[in-house]
Amino acid sequence: MSDWEGNAVKEDCYFETRFTDCYGTELPRHRYDTLDAAMAEAYDLSGFSRGGFWRGSIWYGHDAECAPIEFVRMRTETNERGEYLDDGTNFPLEKLDLTIKPGEFNFSLWLKEPDGLPKPYDFGFHWEGCKADWGCWPGDDPENRCTGTMTWSNQYDICRGDDKEIGDLGHDLLVTYTASSPRGEMSGQTRIRDAAVRDPTRRDAWVAPARKLFEFLRSQKLMY
Repeated sequence: MSDWEGNAVKEDCYFETRFTDCYGTELPRHRYDTLDAAMAEAYDLSGFSRGGFWRGSIWYGHDAECAPIEFVRMRTETNERGEYLDDGTNFPLEKLDLTIKPGEFNFSLWLKEPDGLPKPYDFGFHWEGCKADWGCWPGDDPENRCTGTMTWSNQYDICRGDDKEIGDLGHDLLVTYTASSPRGEMSGQTRIRDAAVRDPTRRDAWVAPARKLFEFLRSQKLMY
């Protein structure tokens, strides 16, 4: 078994808001380092509507020499107080309940390809206790998938009680994997540093482990 820490990657990208009000007047554009920050502006518009109706998109840019691409398209009507979200994925994260219960769930993430362009990838989990079965595959190619199990310390189990920590995993994630690659079927086990699911009942707690899992798969050329 190997330990995998990953590499620190400089994220030279931005998310730009482009919204118009009900009169078709373009609102000031803003750029943010993260999608969450850009989405926060959209939610602010939902709470403090300008004219009753607005629409627009969040655009992703990664290089000053390349045109940005439309990333999220949204619209809101004050009467409904809702957002229409289409982020171009099969399982939009925003549509998954904030509270996760044991069992099966899926979500998608936009992740960078080796050429720097974003591409949607799907993740599937079957969570029970301090472990989960997982699957990862490109959003446009579900046949090219990696599967396995992931285990983390029970120190993050809200029902742990006074049980002793199991596995001596600390903040790490123990992962088994099986994948088909150009070199044939490959399987193994690794320990990914600082990737534990720290509160599995929270939706967003699964995002960072999923990203680190993907980074490991890509580093081993198991995801392509």
